[in-house]
Amino acid sequence: FDIVKNGNQTEKDIALKFLEILYERDIIFDDKKEKSSPYKLIHRVDKNLSMENQNIQGRLRSAIEQMEYILGEGGDPGTRSHSMGGVIRQISEARSAVSGGPRVYYRKDDKQRTIEVLGYSIKSTANRAENRLRTLYSNS
Repeated sequence: FDIVKNGNQTEKDIALKFLEILYERDIIFDDKKEKSSPYKLIHRVDKNLSMENQNIQGRLRSAIEQMEYILGEGGDPGTRSHSMGGVIRQISEARSAVSGGPRVYYRKDDKQRTIEVLGYSIKSTANRAENRLRTLYSNS
């Protein structure tokens, strides 16, 4: 994303094409758009749900960065974004189309224009992450 934001036009074109292939969808990036995001991302990630603790790196980390960028722009970042339901229905889960299924758990406040990122997981640790979120946020 740094290349798309800061590179020369040739680098931007190549980076956008790479992202479109990686995420299997069109990526729209408007240079003329105001630099500030419509939503402020606030990271309140529980240490058990951090990218490091979930062993998220490489292409999975890049997928999460893409989802967070789209969230900050006010878009729907995942192939299957949804409210988690039940006692923690105020928390949403965005899933990436990238193999391995990285996920971002967040709360969106449209009035305050904030997105509170609460944690991350991958496909194999999603149940554990959801249980942790239930423990942390079922009373809030």
